[in-house]
Amino acid sequence: MFGTLIEDVIASYRAPRATVRKVIDRIDGWRDVAMLFGLAFCLSTGIAVLLSLMAGEGGAGLGFVVSNLLFSAVAYLVAVVLIHRVGALFGGTGAMIEIGAAVAWHSLVTVIFAPLVAAATVPELAGGAAGFLALAQLAMVAVVVWLLANFIAEAHGFKSALRVAGGLFAGIFMLGLVLSLLLPSLISAT
Repeated sequence: MFGTLIEDVIASYRAPRATVRKVIDRIDGWRDVAMLFGLAFCLSTGIAVLLSLMAGEGGAGLGFVVSNLLFSAVAYLVAVVLIHRVGALFGGTGAMIEIGAAVAWHSLVTVIFAPLVAAATVPELAGGAAGFLALAQLAMVAVVVWLLANFIAEAHGFKSALRVAGGLFAGIFMLGLVLSLLLPSLISAT
């Protein structure tokens, strides 16, 4: 089973739609989706804690893990519901569990980028390679969005992953715009 998992993670970068379809077809309920999400969370949090310890940071204790779990679970649920509902508005036919499986699989497949994400939060890890790190993070964002667009396109039955990627960028831009308008007034009100 572990060997198949590794093979599927690697195959996700070569043939994302075909691989996520295999994963979705193997899902036998929300318990399986929760296991994918849990594995992704454990791996990414473990990497973050390890890198924090290597950098001499002491802030990656139990409080970090619990708050990270709560944030990750809420972000996952919001993403699944939004992707399901917005996709349905544009003719997507994916069931909620299929979208949940695709997003959980995306979390697992992109765990390899956890060191890049952690390095952005722990400056000591970047050392003198801040410029290279910034370029690597930009490339990471492109790969992460490309994978997510392919996974969503397959789960929803869309033909064009490029259109889904455009929708993701538009959605992220709109969310950023709304937050940039709301947050200053919320911060100044406190």
